[in-house]
Amino acid sequence: MVYNSFNGVNKMTTFNNKEEYLKYFEKRFNFHREDIYFPEKEEYGNLMNYISSQKVSFFYGITVNENSKIYDSYLNDNNSCFGRIVTIIKNRNFEHKLTGTEITKFKFENINSKTIDFNNGKSVIFIISTKLGRAINNNIKELTCIIDDLNDKSINYYLISVDNQDFKNPL
Repeated sequence: MVYNSFNGVNKMTTFNNKEEYLKYFEKRFNFHREDIYFPEKEEYGNLMNYISSQKVSFFYGITVNENSKIYDSYLNDNNSCFGRIVTIIKNRNFEHKLTGTEITKFKFENINSKTIDFNNGKSVIFIISTKLGRAINNNIKELTCIIDDLNDKSINYYLISVDNQDFKNPL
């Protein structure tokens, strides 16, 4: 309870529009607005059901094309472990197994109406929400900086917002 309160976990936050929402993440966590993607409103419920079925916390995984993502038993044991996520992101030359993915069946757009191209190299997918709190969102920012520092054009990352897009009501 103290942790949740201190880190702002499950805090109700209200935004009037998408622009206000993006400014919040830019100012608070230094996320780049063009890296934040939103699911289509009609697909929000289906996306949440899918994410829940995958037992995802804030790291969905790394897709390699529109049908497959990297399967790593070490990571799958605890897909919210910062150290495990860093290991799989940095390890470019390892042999990895693939498993199917359905995240690519959803359409995501950023503020500029750009969609995610899951066939453009490896795509590291993070789930973001105002309800995750400061600590997790700061971890996501640190992980995106690690990806940027790799300076590898074959690795992209995307921040998928799972906050309800009814911006006149609390998120």
